[in-house]
Amino acid sequence: MLCNWFPVTYLSASSHFEHPQKLKLTIMTAEKLIDKIFSQLDDWRYLPAYQLERRADIFFSIYLTDIFKSKFNQDIEYIIPELPVRIGTLYKHSKFNNPNLSFKIDYVAVCNKTNKFILLN
Repeated sequence: MLCNWFPVTYLSASSHFEHPQKLKLTIMTAEKLIDKIFSQLDDWRYLPAYQLERRADIFFSIYLTDIFKSKFNQDIEYIIPELPVRIGTLYKHSKFNNPNLSFKIDYVAVCNKTNKFILLN
């Protein structure tokens, strides 16, 4: 849990919401917390109805600027998730019936300094 000083109260259904009690929270470093989150996501990913990608992208995204810097030597100003891109723009001579449909790119990283966009899917 996050910390022991945060005033969290809960109401028990069995007490008919009459006796709020303080919860004890344990102190956890940000690194331990992130590790615990990733571990839980890894455990839950195999559940039949669990949609990992919808929940995990925010946690992966915090590392993307460092990854792009290391891999492409680019300083990323911001990242855009789930950007729709028109199929006809990507594939000019394609055999798609409707070029106005779109693909969603998982992440678009923007580097203003070099005027580059990096698409990550």
